[in-house]
Amino acid sequence: TKINVRQLGTDPAILVDRDIFSMQAVGGNLDFEITTNIQFEVKLPDWITPPSEARAMRKEQRHYVVQANKNEAKRSGQIEIIQTNPQQGVAPLRKLIAINQDGLSEYASGSTANIPQDEKLRVVSGTASSYQSPDGIEKSFDGDYSTLYHSAWANSGQNYYPITLTYNLAEATNVDYVVYYPRTSGYNGRFHKFELQYSLDGNTYTKIDDYEIQDKAAPTRLSFDKPIRAKSFRFIVRKGYGDGAGFASCAEMEFFKKSDKSFDYKSIFANDLCTEVRPNVTETQISAISDPFFRNLAFYIKEGKYNKEFRVASYKPYQDPAIIAQKNKTFACSMLDNPTGIYVKEGEDLIAFVGDTHGFRNLSIRVQNLDKPGGDGFNDPVYYSLYPGFNKIRITKPGLVYVIYLVGEGQADKMKPIDIHFATGSVNGYYNSQDPHLKDRWKELLSKANYKYFDVLGKYAHLTFETQAFRDFTPEGIELTKTYDSIVHNEWILHGYYKYPKRKPLTRMYLHVMYHAFMYATWYHTAYVNSTQRDILNPDKMRNPHSQGAAWGPSHELGHVNQVSPGLKWRGMTEVTVNIPSEYITTYVFKQPSRLQVEELDYYRNNRYTKAFTEVIAKKAPFCKAGDVFCNLVPFWQLELYFGKTLGLTPRLSADGHSGFYPDLYEFLKVEPDQPNPGTQQTEFPYAASHVGKKDLTHFFEQWGFFREVNTIVDDYGKEQMTVTKQRADEVKGRIKNLHLPDMKDIALEYITDNNSHLYKNPDKTLTKGQSASISGNTIRISGWKNTVAFEIYDEQNNLFFIADASYPELGRAVFTIDKNWNSKYTIKAVSAGNAREIVPHN
Repeated sequence: TKINVRQLGTDPAILVDRDIFSMQAVGGNLDFEITTNIQFEVKLPDWITPPSEARAMRKEQRHYVVQANKNEAKRSGQIEIIQTNPQQGVAPLRKLIAINQDGLSEYASGSTANIPQDEKLRVVSGTASSYQSPDGIEKSFDGDYSTLYHSAWANSGQNYYPITLTYNLAEATNVDYVVYYPRTSGYNGRFHKFELQYSLDGNTYTKIDDYEIQDKAAPTRLSFDKPIRAKSFRFIVRKGYGDGAGFASCAEMEFFKKSDKSFDYKSIFANDLCTEVRPNVTETQISAISDPFFRNLAFYIKEGKYNKEFRVASYKPYQDPAIIAQKNKTFACSMLDNPTGIYVKEGEDLIAFVGDTHGFRNLSIRVQNLDKPGGDGFNDPVYYSLYPGFNKIRITKPGLVYVIYLVGEGQADKMKPIDIHFATGSVNGYYNSQDPHLKDRWKELLSKANYKYFDVLGKYAHLTFETQAFRDFTPEGIELTKTYDSIVHNEWILHGYYKYPKRKPLTRMYLHVMYHAFMYATWYHTAYVNSTQRDILNPDKMRNPHSQGAAWGPSHELGHVNQVSPGLKWRGMTEVTVNIPSEYITTYVFKQPSRLQVEELDYYRNNRYTKAFTEVIAKKAPFCKAGDVFCNLVPFWQLELYFGKTLGLTPRLSADGHSGFYPDLYEFLKVEPDQPNPGTQQTEFPYAASHVGKKDLTHFFEQWGFFREVNTIVDDYGKEQMTVTKQRADEVKGRIKNLHLPDMKDIALEYITDNNSHLYKNPDKTLTKGQSASISGNTIRISGWKNTVAFEIYDEQNNLFFIADASYPELGRAVFTIDKNWNSKYTIKAVSAGNAREIVPHN
């Protein structure tokens, strides 16, 4: 027992337990305790009154009512406690209590502390028909969401399913709903299809229903039409997500009984969302509401001062992006197309009123805090399920709130939007160029944002970066969204998503800030270190016609999400073929110079084409040993230069804006069966390119080493064997030959570049001779040669050892440095687009 003693002594004194009060605009009860040894009176401001009804109180206590403040401005006042019978000639003793009351200018939610929680029922034991030690079923009711139950790893047997999980409560009781928490790291074992049963005695079970849920990290609530009295529940898992046959896993399984002490808010509010007060409800009735949260909400709505923007919204259904991704053999696009513009703090209660969910059982919110020094906050979200009606959620981590309304294949057009009212949390807002109510309000919305991060949405792209970075580097949101929409839209076109509409992703692509690494991409998102914001959030830098420095990174990372695996992403190609769209966006869309063409390499005094020609073609290296991702990129970009830029088979030149060589090639790689290993995947690509391009490209790919024998380990985000045999090469070449396509041996296609591609429209064997080569040390300068695409350097034994791009630094003038000391016996040969050669005299 704790006893507080307050001794005043013999001198007059007044003590109060609080010196200052802060009240909301709605007003409310004001209680404080006075301890004194004198007689006194209390003087009040005119907006503070005694209660309308007398109530029993101790002599030392005072109870008053603060009236509602209907003005925009805050107001302040004092309660004065004055001694009434001071000694003659002695000033009366006074004590002041300061009162500050909010105005109606900005809504602040009332306290949610009095809103009762549903009762979580205690699970005392459980059993599992299959488990992997030490992850037994007890891990699913230990109160720790980071541990989990997992079924046996050996899942190849035909009798692996069903897996039965039984949970026993302490005693038989009414149960209103069950919440299944799946694992959040990885997907193995998340329930897919299962049956739920209950038992009153633990022996005889009755079926409740069959369920099918999506592969997602958000919890699923299984609500019952009426309370079920039970002691035990049994889950019969018939199918789980995961490798092979799948598994069964569970982070936590929780059972709840609804509280019967909740305030009947429907008696005050006119709809289930609590966005309107019933017309017949008076101010007096609102003042009498005992719960401060509902009293405050009703007061603001009644006064017409409740700003519903961002708090009340309708959220669209989106098809789960993993569905399209699996069909396209790519990563998935964004799952965050429903931002709310609300942010929450750790420990606060988020109150959400949810309208008709149209039978959808998997509605949830994701709370995402990107503020993770030295890491990526995208990977540490918290999910909370939402259900029709009133939801009270205790927030365990701060962050922005996103509604997750992801539906199955073909369901997005059939499902209706869901209305949600977030009555607590703080409004941060977001920008959406596609919303007519938001698109012209960039500066206003950004100035009102109070959270560290801000969402910016276009038609195809969604960016979440630091609010201050947007203020510093993005003058107008519409220009930024146009820039990123252009990148995403054109990458989708290149990948065939518009020529083959069933391939088109149905959600945006997501870009966000993080605080480690540089840039990367994986399922659902692409990430960019905070130091890049000054470049990638500046539309002028992104579209700078003189440099692709800013635009290359986002084009590259978004390209990773669209990368087709394994058809164009076999081991060794992860950082190679991703740059096909990078080159496409920067050169075709933003009209920037090609990195392959203009980036000078110190060693060669020439460009990346020269390095690739030399390292692979001249040295007859296997393609996988080019030693440089840009060397590997060259033949893939050359295919676009020839079929696209030269022959017009590219979306940028096609009549419909969608068709072209690469859209057809990507589609071919999606529908054809996948090859089993890197060697067969690499050698299959020449067949695919020949088939789609309707040209026999055997010679081209021979030059680039696709068919050269190799037996090595390739290290590319993991090590794997790369083997190409003569037998396999001959088999693929034979299949290409059987297509009976025009042969390309008379065209030096291996030397096409951005600068000389026009020479391949009608490739001429004739070369126009120019000046003799000028040689200084190892550096060679050649001018005046026309219709020349490359210069080949042969040693004294007539072995080709170096090849230079004849169009660098410009057509008709080449400068390059060979990787050997010059010998007067060396020979220089000029090569035409028509594959003719002429010796170039030298000094």
